[in-house]
Amino acid sequence: TLSTAWDISTSSSPQVFNLTSQDTSVQGVFFKPDGLKMYMIGRTNDKIYEYSLSTAWDITTLSYSQDFSVASRDTTPRSVFFKPDGLKIYIVGDDNDIIVEYNLSTAWDISTASYLQQFDLSSYEYTPQSLFFKPDGLKVYVIGQAGDDVNEFNVGN
Repeated sequence: TLSTAWDISTSSSPQVFNLTSQDTSVQGVFFKPDGLKMYMIGRTNDKIYEYSLSTAWDITTLSYSQDFSVASRDTTPRSVFFKPDGLKIYIVGDDNDIIVEYNLSTAWDISTASYLQQFDLSSYEYTPQSLFFKPDGLKVYVIGQAGDDVNEFNVGN
């Protein structure tokens, strides 16, 4: 909790929720914009885990809901990102150096995910760690460990 918005120097003692009952190598998290769902990607089991929050943004109210395996596409997932409407999931993996795109037939419900396509990053980065999309969806940014850099890609329609 921050007493002044966006100022980490005003933080109080952190709340902690242990995720090791699902995965012991947590790589990234993503929150639904309303704060009522959290998604974690784990490397031990190569899955995206979905959690519900009974109070928005309060991780002490987290409860595990379900998971979705990404192992068929990459066995070292590092980061997860959702399209703002909840109808697409993107993961970045450094086993195959790819961004993988999944469609969701029901927004924010990972049990409805199906593979759509992937983008090969190996010509640009062979150890991608994280990804972030510009809010309009026209650019994607990938952090790379091998190059210690940020790679920016234009996304076509």
